[in-house]
Amino acid sequence: MFEALPEKLREGWEMKSESGGFQDSEQRRGIRAGLMRLNSEDMQSVKHALLVAQTEDAFLRAVDAIDFQSIPEGDLAELLFAVGPSGLTHVIDQMLTQASSDDDIFLIASLSVARHELMTSFSS
Repeated sequence: MFEALPEKLREGWEMKSESGGFQDSEQRRGIRAGLMRLNSEDMQSVKHALLVAQTEDAFLRAVDAIDFQSIPEGDLAELLFAVGPSGLTHVIDQMLTQASSDDDIFLIASLSVARHELMTSFSS
């Protein structure tokens, strides 16, 4: 998908393939959502949506509703942990289809780094 972006957006960025072998499951997603400790009251509805998602489709719909650019800093690590690598892959794929600025690419790159770290941690 990165190759489909205009050259101007790809300029200065390097794409690396992900080689992690972590396989997520409904049970793991539920456990991670249950462990979330969010500081912001505004984020409680996000936690609830992730907790009640019983299928992967429902989970991805809950993830789609998250505005990652407006998450309070104190809640970001908790939310990334709960969403996990598969949720972040979904978000990144969505964002790549809509990227139109260097800020968008920077956010995608940041989420990619978080996804890589989660995959590494969850795979060990």
